[in-house]
Amino acid sequence: DLSYAVAKLRSLSPASSPRSLLRTILQAHRGISASLLKSTGDTAASAVGADDVLPTLILAVLRARPPDLLMTLRFVEVFAPSALLRGEAGYAYTNLCGAVHFVERLDVEGHMAEVIAIDDDEGGIGRRRSVL
Repeated sequence: DLSYAVAKLRSLSPASSPRSLLRTILQAHRGISASLLKSTGDTAASAVGADDVLPTLILAVLRARPPDLLMTLRFVEVFAPSALLRGEAGYAYTNLCGAVHFVERLDVEGHMAEVIAIDDDEGGIGRRRSVL
């Protein structure tokens, strides 16, 4: 369940301080990690890695559609003291920037054309379209 992380991402506002924004980003990141741990049934934090977190963060960003996210991230980049961008908060911020970068360059139409072409070769075009 990503509802906590999605809610945190939606609450990001460029009217907040860089420290507050980084705290909210960190809370969203921790929420994603907790959701992943819960879904795997594992209690060890090492069971969830970046290969799990980043795609889930991308999904959370797509679901949240936070207003002014690019401006908010730029605000943090420009005004946050470098000391705040170290450690876990900096890692969460960097992951969010990576997720946003991915979403910005996402070619949905091209990807869908590719998926449909693959399915057409396999005779499953109707089935795949109904899933998507």
